[in-house]
Amino acid sequence: MSEAADAAGHCSPKIIHIELTPVFVPFRETVKQAMQSGSGGLGMAIAAEEAWLGEDFVICRLFADDGNIGTGEAFVWLPETGVSPEQIIDAVEHALGRYVLG
Repeated sequence: MSEAADAAGHCSPKIIHIELTPVFVPFRETVKQAMQSGSGGLGMAIAAEEAWLGEDFVICRLFADDGNIGTGEAFVWLPETGVSPEQIIDAVEHALGRYVLG
C-alpha cells in the first residue's frame, strides 16, 4: 500500500485504532408519553411490541498516528432496521474497520 503525500511531500496521517462504544440515551418522561400516544406506540404508525424508552447510538473514535483523534456517531433505530449497536460494532471490528485502518 503506497502512502499518500501532499504537495510538500508530507505523508498523510494513518488511522491506527478504532474505538467503538455503545450508548443508550433514555427519553425524558414527556417524550415517552408522546411516543406512546401514536397509533403504533412509537409516536407514529409503526407497530411496536415494546415501548421505545430511549435512543441507541454507537460512538466512534478514530486515532491517527500523528496524535489526532476524530469522533463521530451512528444513530441506531432497532425497530426500523433490526440492527443493534452491538451488531454495528461487530461489523466494524470484524469487517469494515480494515478499510479505515492504515
